[in-house]
Amino acid sequence: MAVENSLCKLDASTASYTSLHDHKGDLIVASADMNIIEADWTKHIMLQIDQAQPKVVIMDCNLAENCISQVMAHIDTCSDAKVVIEPTSIAKASRLGSLHSSCLRVFPQNIIKMVTPTASELGQIYDSFARKELFDDYDDWFPVLDSLGITSSFREKLASNKTLAPFLSSGILQQAFSLLPYLERILIKLGPQGVLEVAISSDVSAYKSIPTTSQYSPHCIVTSDGHKIGENHMGVVIQYFPIPTENENITIKNVTGAGDTFLGVLMAAEPTWLQPELTSVEQEWDKWHQIYIAQLASGLTLQTDSSVSTEIEKWKK
Repeated sequence: MAVENSLCKLDASTASYTSLHDHKGDLIVASADMNIIEADWTKHIMLQIDQAQPKVVIMDCNLAENCISQVMAHIDTCSDAKVVIEPTSIAKASRLGSLHSSCLRVFPQNIIKMVTPTASELGQIYDSFARKELFDDYDDWFPVLDSLGITSSFREKLASNKTLAPFLSSGILQQAFSLLPYLERILIKLGPQGVLEVAISSDVSAYKSIPTTSQYSPHCIVTSDGHKIGENHMGVVIQYFPIPTENENITIKNVTGAGDTFLGVLMAAEPTWLQPELTSVEQEWDKWHQIYIAQLASGLTLQTDSSVSTEIEKWKK
């Protein structure tokens, strides 16, 4: 691993993580000391962004709220990079709701382009936004939500969809809808159930012309019919990706690094789809393929004692 851009803090302890798993490899309890990550790394991170000029900046919620807020503000004014947030844990996910208000602007001025929570982390993010009364913003938040076409008929369509109905009854979809004006795209990791994507689209009608003959296509695609802007209709796009068949009936050794593996592999492909516009069939097919590969890589990590599987490089090739 390259370390030339790393920063040492001699008066602090290296981050540590201890976890206990059952005989199936499932997590029972974990404890982490991430205090060093919560130090003020803001200037160092900004410098690295200025030097590297990345297309995507991924931050996790181990970082302190003030650091995340300042880095996001810097990206907003000095970089074209798209911001992706990994919530890290249920406890840390609530930090999203505590970010500076300038970092939580609504679509299309939103800074955060995607978050990648588990279902439990999604609930924590929702609760943190509710506590900050971000769902009581009738000047900015509500008009965006209202424009997405999340009507009673759309909810009925979801309720009649055998694949998506459980996510509606559990409240996952309702929470995602409320958060979308701030976060634009939510990729929900569901473990053995796969991945659920809920995103804003600036033209939902474009999905009608996307062929689903790809072997990596989602199990289902459902769109709402929102406000018309010019010739296009705003709306929500929901796509469900079950786990690859290669990940079925695997022997799980630990679940610690599966989420990090998934996001790392997904973003390594320099995604062109972190935007509300669907510009081509290739853009969408690339996303489907990348999600498939990321799930495969996550499955490899589940089967190793290491935090990340060394077999991943084979899948990248």
